[in-house]
Amino acid sequence: MAKGPTTKFERARLDIARQHLDATAPLPRALSRAMFVSAMTLEVSRVGLWRFAADRRSIQVDPMFERERGVWSTGATLDLTRYPAYAEALGSRRAVRADDARTDPRTRELLADYLEPAGIVAMLDAPVFRGGEVVAVVCHEHTGPARSWTDRDVDFAVSVADMLGALFEQADRLETEARVARGARLEALGRLAGACAHDVGNVLSAIGLTAEELLLQPRPTPADAHAAARTIVEQCGRGAALSRQLLAFARGEPAASAAVLDLGEVVRGTATVLEPLVRDRAALSLEVEPGPHLVRAVRSELEQVVLNLVVNGRDAIPPDRVGHVSVRVLADGLGGTLLEVADDGAGMDAPTRERALEPFFTTKPQGSGMGLAIVHGAVTRAGGTVTLESAPGAGTTVTVNLPRAA
Repeated sequence: MAKGPTTKFERARLDIARQHLDATAPLPRALSRAMFVSAMTLEVSRVGLWRFAADRRSIQVDPMFERERGVWSTGATLDLTRYPAYAEALGSRRAVRADDARTDPRTRELLADYLEPAGIVAMLDAPVFRGGEVVAVVCHEHTGPARSWTDRDVDFAVSVADMLGALFEQADRLETEARVARGARLEALGRLAGACAHDVGNVLSAIGLTAEELLLQPRPTPADAHAAARTIVEQCGRGAALSRQLLAFARGEPAASAAVLDLGEVVRGTATVLEPLVRDRAALSLEVEPGPHLVRAVRSELEQVVLNLVVNGRDAIPPDRVGHVSVRVLADGLGGTLLEVADDGAGMDAPTRERALEPFFTTKPQGSGMGLAIVHGAVTRAGGTVTLESAPGAGTTVTVNLPRAA
């Protein structure tokens, strides 16, 4: 293996090149490591990363490592308008190699304000590029006896600056990815809010219609009052379940566990809710073939599937007539369980049908576009599929196929 300066320089380059950026290794740490390695390799008194201000009229150090004292500093600023020759040299996109910084025409302007107070006799500055523009300078400052920079010194300083430029580019990329991720999270939260608003709206509608129906009866019988109270209690329970789901999501808790359920029993259990929701627009029929029809799913999600499909069917019926919405539970003959919800409403053309499961897509003036998206998400989580058959004027049939639980 070769000995001497080459080995030293290559080892230092490898050390800096190994720096990577992530949540545990942010950009300032990588920059500090590069300053430290560069100072130790070139055996200079100080190495600083001087960054240009936005107007390029000044530069500020962040960070600087002082080798002899082993300390770090930031914040020192140089007003480049006072040092035009030095400013021009920094903007030349080439390394500034000043063996005698006190007499070099590019750096001697700094003598009284910067060089003499710090005891600097030689400087080696290398530009840092970001997006093709010089955004900073790595400044190596030597104190003590005179020093002449070697070609290897200059090559090393330039390579350090280039690696810092790569770190800046990586930081830009990570920031862009973080912004995209934040946007995706906000979009997901928006979808969650839309879904919750949709489901809570259905629950409140059922409660309100039940209470309204009870109020319209001048002398409700105890049986009527009891049935209405039972429906309201059931819907309040569903609302509470939605609240628990939201709290679990906010706390980062796992979602409710799926269980083996009888789909027919779930559908029958929603009947008292579905009747008042569709009564003014459609006749509702429920048909459950002899079962049981066992599936593995979250009960509240299955109830939401039935509720949303029936409400969608109701809304598809033109307001100038009373239509029909049917709900069927049956075996598919291939080991699966089917839930079919059909209406005789306006139907959908092909472009609408293709987008019907997309979140926020709706053709209704007051619609949220979340009903079928919620259905699709819940069914997918249960391992099933959703298909739509529809044509203008021919109504719509939504078929949910769920795998049969053992």
